[in-house]
Amino acid sequence: MTAYQWYGILLTAEKRFDEAENQFNIALLIDPLSLVARLDLGQAYFYAGQYDRAIDQTQQILEINPAFAFPFDLRGMAHEQQQKYPEATSDFEKYSQLAGGGLDPDMHLAHVYAVSGKVREADGSCCLSQNPRNVPLVHSPTPLTICLKNTLFRSLPREAQEAVPSDKLQVICSEGARLDHP
Repeated sequence: MTAYQWYGILLTAEKRFDEAENQFNIALLIDPLSLVARLDLGQAYFYAGQYDRAIDQTQQILEINPAFAFPFDLRGMAHEQQQKYPEATSDFEKYSQLAGGGLDPDMHLAHVYAVSGKVREADGSCCLSQNPRNVPLVHSPTPLTICLKNTLFRSLPREAQEAVPSDKLQVICSEGARLDHP
């Protein structure tokens, strides 16, 4: 990883996307085969709201290494922002498969299922087996989507919300506060 790439990551965090793009492109000139630099460039595009460009970066990565899990995650998040839920679902399933499962891929799947109205699938993918109290503690690292930790319940259709018994609902917000059942 070059200093240009590190600086690009910092600029992305500061929402200075044009400058970040320049830094990542310099890093890619130095090491054109760096999948991580290309992924970081894709993330900068994603956070800038340039979802097609983010998807293009993931495509280039997957042409080189189709077994690299993280491009599927980024592409799934971009597809989700474009409301292309079948594509997002497919990407998150592949991410989960390549990453060996786990909380992060499963939560991405739960979120895309919930926002696309697939309540049963969302409920089944919340990693309840990893939670000893059987409470769906969920999150999303994507600030541009509805964050599962904060609004999984609200993202479900109204009839699904009303079908959930209040004693079974516990959504923990990122600040540690609880989201009340309506």
